[in-house]
Amino acid sequence: VDAFTQKFPRIYDFQVSPSWHQLTFFNTDNDNRMDIGVEIAGSTAEGTLGLDPDKDYYVYDFWNDTFVGKIAGSGKLRQQLRPGEVRMMSIHEAEGHPQFISTNRHIMQGYIDLVRIEWLPGRNILRGISRVTGGDRYVVTIATNGYTARAAKVDDPDTRAVLENVDNGLSRFIIQRDENAIVEWTVEF
Repeated sequence: VDAFTQKFPRIYDFQVSPSWHQLTFFNTDNDNRMDIGVEIAGSTAEGTLGLDPDKDYYVYDFWNDTFVGKIAGSGKLRQQLRPGEVRMMSIHEAEGHPQFISTNRHIMQGYIDLVRIEWLPGRNILRGISRVTGGDRYVVTIATNGYTARAAKVDDPDTRAVLENVDNGLSRFIIQRDENAIVEWTVEF
């Protein structure tokens, strides 16, 4: 993103889709903290993400397992990074219904492990298919967007599923099983 505005690039963007970006901030200084920021909207030729200034975006930090917040498209995302730190953040355009904003399986936060995700509006269900690694907790973080998560189900009796409502309008759907598998799941709202 900042290849032409910085001596050493610190901001990298991978567009998964027009509404989902994977953003990396890199502190090139191994001795000092660094403030890094990027405008959400604007011309990408000028070092911005080029997203819609009239929309809002959810940001989730993978390495720190932290919800950064909901940011206006007309705003700027700023973070202070530790010396030498790389911060991987998933950015999702806020929708009018529950949506996933991160998974914990891979730094790409759903790009590799989330086979399919869809909202079923007439039934108020978020439905997905995920690649789950045996013996490890798989967590899908969901922005509820004003809805209340009520129940979660999986398609396999050997798979354990837990739904947690957490702060900031988020829910976490946790899947565990002993063996690797592709798991179909639903969260009801």
